[in-house]
Amino acid sequence: MVFVGNDVVNIGHPANANRSLSSKFLAKVCSSKEQEYVLESESPNIALWQLWSLKESAFKVLMKMGEMSFFAPNRIEVLDTGIQNKKVIETMFKSNVVYLKSSVLNERITSVASNSLDGINKAVSETRITSKPDESNEVRRLMFDVLKRHNLPHDKVEVIKNEQGIPYLFYQKKILPIEISLSHDYGVMGVAILN
Repeated sequence: MVFVGNDVVNIGHPANANRSLSSKFLAKVCSSKEQEYVLESESPNIALWQLWSLKESAFKVLMKMGEMSFFAPNRIEVLDTGIQNKKVIETMFKSNVVYLKSSVLNERITSVASNSLDGINKAVSETRITSKPDESNEVRRLMFDVLKRHNLPHDKVEVIKNEQGIPYLFYQKKILPIEISLSHDYGVMGVAILN
């Protein structure tokens, strides 16, 4: 089965500022090679959060594959740190390849992952800003908007999470064959959909 994962980071939010200055946080997130990349980067904070976002996206795919049960970002190494130009990059975890894309725009980092090269190229990803306090409901509204725009089922569809927190789309108590991933961070929401 082909899976999709996503993540968004609001790098303009004060809670995300200057985390690259913390060696403890860097070690929690990055391999030694990635720490070098972050510290040598023109924008260390952007480099750090972009790696985080890529790893979170990859984790969501690996969790759906049954390969990881908790997020340990320093266990996922992004093999190509030339990530600034939106090309597809990859990471390995055990023997699993996960394909990744990421972009930085207007203090927002958006990343998408899939266990298939075809999946990463076909995944639909969208972000939106919200000022509403209930980001979980807002990201679901965004998802339904994207489903509707792409002529996918959206009426009477429910989002139900399993025990691990993985969201699935259901219609009349049956799971739909549409892969989704939802993310939000301090007013930034993101959705990735693969049909």
